[in-house]
Amino acid sequence: MKPKLENYKLILRLLTLKILIMITCISSFGQANKLESDYMKMIEYATKAPSGHNTQPWKFIINEKSIEIHPDLSKSLPVVDADYRELYISLGCAAENLNIAAAEFGYSAMFCVRKVSDDYSWIYVSFEEVETKKD
Repeated sequence: MKPKLENYKLILRLLTLKILIMITCISSFGQANKLESDYMKMIEYATKAPSGHNTQPWKFIINEKSIEIHPDLSKSLPVVDADYRELYISLGCAAENLNIAAAEFGYSAMFCVRKVSDDYSWIYVSFEEVETKKD
């Protein structure tokens, strides 16, 4: 018996809700609605990045003009990825998707890797709105 389409829709809604719950949002800035909306949409695209065994090992934090991408070490795979290599490659894939989405939403993105220790780094992404040329 084939699963019903409604089951897939429910699973998609639950996954979207899970993503939104994982996102810490600090919205105390001027254009809160537009920026927050754009950032949430960009993060949605970032979460579609490939990851080792589809673990999606990332957490996003929204700030005034930036998004932080942190590793979720609770989703690490110590047997096959003891040194977190694939986990950090997955963060890079999410960062690239975020970069592509930012361009589509009219932002330029600058990336900086912040190393906290030998085992923990995260990605800081700052944004500037780009003026669109009118022909």
